[in-house]
Amino acid sequence: MSNNFLHSKINDVLIVVNFPGLSAAYSKPFHSDPGLFDTILDQVSKRLGIEQWGYLSVSSFSAGYGAVREILKHPKHFRKIYALLAADSMYASIEKNVKPRRPVIAHMRDYIRFAKLASKYKPS
Repeated sequence: MSNNFLHSKINDVLIVVNFPGLSAAYSKPFHSDPGLFDTILDQVSKRLGIEQWGYLSVSSFSAGYGAVREILKHPKHFRKIYALLAADSMYASIEKNVKPRRPVIAHMRDYIRFAKLASKYKPS
């Protein structure tokens, strides 16, 4: 991801957050500390001298969906995000003892809400 960003020559900031492990390794820190997303943005802002963030794009690969799922749960964070890229990264547990099989809606709710809003967006 960072190499692609570098080669894109986009004049922007890329923040990469990696945790060792599967989706729980990504979701737990953001679940247990709902302010973690703001903390990360604040630390980068101070380090780079950014006074205000413009459009924020959030991406995840594979297990990183756990972090994005937790970030999207909070309306304050949800409103900050302009674009969402989920590469091999939109997962949900399957509801137990339900036929036909279906995903746990709580795991998909905010992704679905984001997608619905994005589908209504009309660039000016």
